[in-house]
Amino acid sequence: MTLTGPSIPELNESTHTAFVGLGNPGARYRNTRHNIGFMILDHWLQELNLELCSVSDEFQAVTGIIDKHNTILIKPMTFMNRSGEAVKEVCRRYSLTIRDFVIICDDVNLPFGTLRLRGSGSDGGNNGLGSIIDSLDSDDFCRLRVGVGGPASGADLIDYVLEPFTPNEQKELPPVIDRACKQLRVFLNDGWQMAASRHNGQ
Repeated sequence: MTLTGPSIPELNESTHTAFVGLGNPGARYRNTRHNIGFMILDHWLQELNLELCSVSDEFQAVTGIIDKHNTILIKPMTFMNRSGEAVKEVCRRYSLTIRDFVIICDDVNLPFGTLRLRGSGSDGGNNGLGSIIDSLDSDDFCRLRVGVGGPASGADLIDYVLEPFTPNEQKELPPVIDRACKQLRVFLNDGWQMAASRHNGQ
C-alpha cells in the first residue's frame, strides 16, 4: 500500500474507487450517530496508516493503493445536508464518474449494527445521500448504509441523529465498524454484490 500524502493528493491513474464517509465536521459532532461514516473512514485510515489532508474547503482526501487497487478516501467538510457539493467537487477535481463512488452513511431505518451495501437506490431519508443525488442528478452509485436504529416514538429525528451513541451502543460499535471496513475491502476485491452477500445484515 502506498501513500501520496500528506501533500494534496493527485490521481495518476484513470481508474480509482472513491470511498466517501459522510458526517458533520467539528468536535461537537464527533461521536454522533450521523457521523458513523466518518467513524468508519477514521478506523480504516488508522488500519491502513493513511492520513487525510485538506484539498479544498469542501473536502479532505488521501490517495493510495489498497489491495492493489487505486483508491481515494474522502471526508466532506461541508455539513451533511451539503454533502453533494463536496462530492461534485471531488468529481470535478479528479475526473471521477458517479460509478466510482461508495458512500458510507448512517440509516435510522435499519436496526443498530446492520450493514446494507447496495449498488443504487433512493436516499432513504438520509439528507447526505439526498444532497449527493441532487448534485449529481443520479442515484446510480454504491452506498453502504449502517444502521443506527431509530428514535423512540414521538422523539425528534434530527435531535436523535445528532446525539452521541448510548454507552451500550458505544460498547457494541467497534465490531460493527470493523465489519464495515472488512466489507469495503471485499468490495474492492470482489465487487459490491459479493461484499453485500458476505456482510449485509447484523
